[in-house]
Amino acid sequence: MAEIKLTNVGKKYPGKNADYAVQGISYTVLDKQFVSLLGPSGCGKSTTLNMIAGLESVTEGTIEIDGVRVESLEPHKRDLAFVFQDYALYPHLSVYDNIAFGLRMRKMPKKEIDARVKESAEKLELLPLLAKKPRALSGGQRQRVALARAIARRPGVLLFDEPLSNLDALLREKTRSELRILHNDIGATSIYVTHDQEEAMSLSDKIAVMSRGHLEQYGSPDEIYNTPATEFVAGFVGKPRMNLFTAVPAGPGAFTLEGSPFVVDGVSVRSDQPVRIGLRPSECGVRPAGSDDADGTVVVVEPLGSHTDVIVDIAGYHFVVRVTGFADLQVGQPVRVVTAGAVRHVFDATTGLRLNADD
Repeated sequence: MAEIKLTNVGKKYPGKNADYAVQGISYTVLDKQFVSLLGPSGCGKSTTLNMIAGLESVTEGTIEIDGVRVESLEPHKRDLAFVFQDYALYPHLSVYDNIAFGLRMRKMPKKEIDARVKESAEKLELLPLLAKKPRALSGGQRQRVALARAIARRPGVLLFDEPLSNLDALLREKTRSELRILHNDIGATSIYVTHDQEEAMSLSDKIAVMSRGHLEQYGSPDEIYNTPATEFVAGFVGKPRMNLFTAVPAGPGAFTLEGSPFVVDGVSVRSDQPVRIGLRPSECGVRPAGSDDADGTVVVVEPLGSHTDVIVDIAGYHFVVRVTGFADLQVGQPVRVVTAGAVRHVFDATTGLRLNADD
């Protein structure tokens, strides 16, 4: 087993007025789960990964692997392997020797080293490349070598620090699918750092969304997308970005974007104060309207093949609607925004926390 438990983990770098890079992080990664640490640059996700790996010290809190506290253990004693963003291959060594390097350092028998190298190379379709040097490989092949080197050790935990960010879009998508298959095949517990929400959503059993060193939400991709715990999560996860705006009460179950005729009804939250409302672009619609009953005017029509993104100016707020196929709309045209099929996500205007029907 390789269960990882973080309890109130924090990291503060030296300095009289230094802020915490990470603070109060608590969650459990179950054995064989694939968990992504998701967030923007500087949110603390790589620092958290490095503390799990032992590459960064822990200022406060505890980290346990299979019930054993590891904050004071050296990295090589933690039964884990690390896959870096820049591959970290030895340029003077062949693919075979790069994969075998860590095994030789552990003084494993030659026959076992050879078997593990070839086994991991076969899983990642590297057998024809074993004699080549890294300079003769493409970016995608180099990343496969880095992965093969990690899995050849057969660790209990695999750590990934944005391993696909150097690949082009098509190769990144292909490798992403292969990573999930590989994870299922080798059965290691995997923790994966990324700023790409699509990677996190497609790969993960659970996602830890981070912002400014704090954990915003820890949950399944379904929970993160459909019931975001905070306004930050709602705005960060989802393409196009969720429409989030301040709305004022306009009657029972209804709120309006202040200064506009745009009303969102069917809101289960009861409040006599302004709230933040979120609506997914893909759940909304748009239709032509007369100037006297329009919510706003079209400012951008962006055809994207299978769908079209339409941006509507509503009292200075740019509301995005994603419609199927091509939209027969023109810039400057008055329109109404249809929200009947959209889930109403409501957040406290001050704290950013999700509000429920009984709040």
